[in-house]
Amino acid sequence: MIPKRPFISFATTLILSVSTASAQNGDRAGEVQRELPEEWHLPPSPPLSPEASKEAFVLQPGYQIDLVASEPLIGDPVQIAFDASGDLWVVEMRGYMPDANGTGEMNPVGRVVKLQDQNRDGIMDEAVVFLDHLVLPRGIAPAFDGLLLIEPPNLLYCRDTDGDGRADDTQVLVSGFDGLENPEHAGNGLRYGIDNFYETSQHHQSFRLRQRADGDLEVETRTVPKHGQWGVARDDLGRLYYSPNSDPLIGDAFPKHYSARNPEAGGLRGVPRRVATDRSTWPIRINPGVNRGYQKATLREDGTLRNFTAACGPEVFRGTQVEGAEGDAFVCETAGNLVKRYDLQDQNGVPIATPVYKKSEFLASTDERFRPVNLLTGPDGGLYIVDFARGIVQHRIYMTSWLRKQVEERGLAAPIGMGRIWRVVDEDATVDDHQNLTRMGNVELVELMTSNPNGVLRDTAQRLLVERQALDVISKLRTIAADQEMATRYRLHAIWTLDGIDPTASIDSSIIEILAADPDPLIREHAARVSESLPPQLRSGPLGRLAFDDVDRVRLQAVLSIGELPSSEAMPLFDAILAAQVEDPAIRSAILSGLAGREVAMLRSQGDPRSGGWLGGAGPAQRQMIRELVDPVLKRRRPDEVTALLAIAADRRDEAPGTSLLILDRVSAKTRPGAKNSKSMMLLGSPAGWDAVLTADPAECDPRIIKTARAVDTTLRWVGRPGTTKVTTIDTSPDGLIARGRRLYGHCMTCHQATGRGLPPVYPPLDESPFVTGDPERLTRILLHGLQGRIKVDGRVYNQSMPAAPYSSDVDLAAVMSYIRQAWDNLADPIEPEFVAKVREETKGRVQPWSPEELKKFAD
Repeated sequence: MIPKRPFISFATTLILSVSTASAQNGDRAGEVQRELPEEWHLPPSPPLSPEASKEAFVLQPGYQIDLVASEPLIGDPVQIAFDASGDLWVVEMRGYMPDANGTGEMNPVGRVVKLQDQNRDGIMDEAVVFLDHLVLPRGIAPAFDGLLLIEPPNLLYCRDTDGDGRADDTQVLVSGFDGLENPEHAGNGLRYGIDNFYETSQHHQSFRLRQRADGDLEVETRTVPKHGQWGVARDDLGRLYYSPNSDPLIGDAFPKHYSARNPEAGGLRGVPRRVATDRSTWPIRINPGVNRGYQKATLREDGTLRNFTAACGPEVFRGTQVEGAEGDAFVCETAGNLVKRYDLQDQNGVPIATPVYKKSEFLASTDERFRPVNLLTGPDGGLYIVDFARGIVQHRIYMTSWLRKQVEERGLAAPIGMGRIWRVVDEDATVDDHQNLTRMGNVELVELMTSNPNGVLRDTAQRLLVERQALDVISKLRTIAADQEMATRYRLHAIWTLDGIDPTASIDSSIIEILAADPDPLIREHAARVSESLPPQLRSGPLGRLAFDDVDRVRLQAVLSIGELPSSEAMPLFDAILAAQVEDPAIRSAILSGLAGREVAMLRSQGDPRSGGWLGGAGPAQRQMIRELVDPVLKRRRPDEVTALLAIAADRRDEAPGTSLLILDRVSAKTRPGAKNSKSMMLLGSPAGWDAVLTADPAECDPRIIKTARAVDTTLRWVGRPGTTKVTTIDTSPDGLIARGRRLYGHCMTCHQATGRGLPPVYPPLDESPFVTGDPERLTRILLHGLQGRIKVDGRVYNQSMPAAPYSSDVDLAAVMSYIRQAWDNLADPIEPEFVAKVREETKGRVQPWSPEELKKFAD
């Protein structure tokens, strides 16, 4: 029974009503927040001791929960990680919400501590402060001989080089993390993925690492969508899962980086997708202290939380000490003081989550300050729970008056600095002695990775082999990868360890051919992915065959991987695939994801009905594909692409009037000619054949094409066209160009920074870069058409896609190039507008970005 609220004096009530009278940041205009029902009033909620908190748990039969660590060893933990020796690392966000106003949140009080179990009894008894004086740290992961740490805005690599237990060497790997102004919606996670990239939640990049001879790390980044909330999980097949607040479990049907390749195309189907449709929660205490508990649908009549509202910290259990739970998904509900368990089953290659228990939870507590925020499978086979142990978990940015009043009435803002780590295992479980994987040789690690049932140990073994560049076990790994008698999960480890050690030495066409012909569709699927490490001419054959596989997932992965090929290899394959599978929307989506900047080329060459391509049928699916190709071009609004697109519409008006009209209709929908809010579209110049369309005889050309083209023409602009620009005198002297370029450089500053030093390893530096100070034709070509592919600048590898510069005139391009060639420590000659015009003419008709290989002839 819930105790009645104790007597509060009139004076105290008056003070409380005044302090909460002002609206909170989370209040919504016009929304009425009802009064807290009398039966939901609770007394103050003081913190419980670890022993009392343990007694407050209700855990499903057959399991036991034990305390692993608590205050004073740790405080305010938000994530944990085990290293290869079995030691437990904790990141503490001690600065989060020091009070209900968030006062002092930016104070450098965060820490990373390493916990050690000296007597191996499963309880941590020593804490070493590895790093302190941190501001809102939020993610950790072991790497090489150190630790990765997210401390916004940086991803750091921290090492202890003198053996005293404290970090004394820190390298900034990447900048650009959010999390200072809004800790709830910012990058976190750092889960080691099956393909050797560290994956994140709510951040736009994942990372792969290599260690240089000097001990520093070289980082390769790839762009990913920013979905998720807090935490990221993975299963044995390498699939990723997230828990964004009210959605307990979403997942990526395919690796999410494919979805980010062509954002204007609308992403990739199934990335992400909802895995759990049942969002119900069954707490064992009433939950009035939920931020939007005043809304009728939030709480049940008995005051318990109806559905997830603070889902986070998911984990797909891959251990051995929770019987029957291997492969199940566990999700924290922080506001509801519980951990939910889902049965995770594949249905036609798609994971579906179903609650294991009906109207009850795997773990729940009557302690309001039990705040599970993260979960992890331990190397001992247990399920670890990170308990933030706070009264307030809602950030001030979103807090409502409903919650703020309860925080003050019941003293939820204090104390802070507490925290617990719990472990759930079978009732009859014995604590395993942690294996120290750092002491194992490479052959031992391979044996563990391809036989041990504990997925965390296997992941660690894979990481160590990759970090060691274990060339001595390549032959053994190739044998395991091709062994059809071996369990799939072990073979996948072998495949991706080969790719991580050194793809040039371990991944060749022979192993890809073997894997691509394997009877297991999962092996064929991963064969398509790992083939991306081969030279284009060696992987196009296997990928072309896999694109017509009997299994949907294999076909889709092959199409996604074809998108990584250069146009000379990809376009013919895409043409053949569309000719047979254009009616499949998933196939179209996969193709579009790999066509960024190449849609016009697809329409112009492979899509020509006169060549008997996929467009020849001109049915509904073909017309939809045309729309899907045109729309990303119009969203990017690149003058060169739009000019080429309208040239295709002009060229096809006789042989393919349907195609021509479809293109013009899409342009018209984008520009809205004749409307009050019409939008102009900038071109490089009059498209080829455009005047002929405008002046065509309706008896010889579809009148609808002529009418639409004439309407669209009123919205088209290019330099020199009347009404486009005012005639002004521009100083084109070297000094005048540099001054103009300094102003125009503001468009480039976000990525390359005012200092010209960029944001390594995401955006390369321009200062002292040979790409800037070297052959001016290479620089001009890059700014005219963009650059896509791996380049190395100042010893770092960059693999981002740079779009064409947003300047349509030769003068502006010359100005910004002249400026960056003379700025900072650069001393190269300015570039004249006439030179830009010459290069523009020589490259006329190009629509896709340059590859580094194409520009090698201009290298110094």
